[in-house]
Amino acid sequence: MATIKINASETELVSKALMEFALYAHVDSSFDVSSFPPLRRLQIEHHRWQSEKLSLNADRSLAVMNLGIVEEACWELPVAVEEDSRDEIFDTLGDILIYTMACCTDLRLDFMTLARDFDAGELQMVQGLEGWMNLYKGIGMLAHVVGKNRQRTRGYDDLEKCRMHGGAAIARICSAVHWLCFSNDWEPSVLLQEVASKVMQRDWTKNSTSGEVAQA
Repeated sequence: MATIKINASETELVSKALMEFALYAHVDSSFDVSSFPPLRRLQIEHHRWQSEKLSLNADRSLAVMNLGIVEEACWELPVAVEEDSRDEIFDTLGDILIYTMACCTDLRLDFMTLARDFDAGELQMVQGLEGWMNLYKGIGMLAHVVGKNRQRTRGYDDLEKCRMHGGAAIARICSAVHWLCFSNDWEPSVLLQEVASKVMQRDWTKNSTSGEVAQA
């Protein structure tokens, strides 16, 4: 059975993400975040959008956000690759990052820190299918943490352990997406901003089927 092992650098990274999140966790919906770094601002704006544009009955739990990652990576992305649709691959990678960012908010982790701000100097070069494998292993690792947390087994009733291992998994997902973006000549920060801007135009409180709001 596979078990999760995180190294010292991952532990340090997640600890930093926890501290960074704590610096802005108190801000309310009226707080001006325009001076925040782009990825940090986007994390807050996405959380506000979820609170305002999803039904009050919508399940925004960590488990559902994790399912969103699985849906995009295990269904939408392979279909897009089969159809050789660069536009759909672009959108799907963006959606994976959006759901991953939402998981960060639930775990009280700073997404920008775990993504290493998509700094080109942090890009991990891999060969062949290893880039894809890294993505799916990261997603599976996060699913393990989330599932065991819900079951209160394997020590994941300990919130600190859940955040540390979940944060390490998120960092690995971000690193894998960074490589896949690089392989397609895309800048991950630009990709995420572009896809998120389209997502956050939807208002599911007004149209629960598509989220699209009819133009007057």
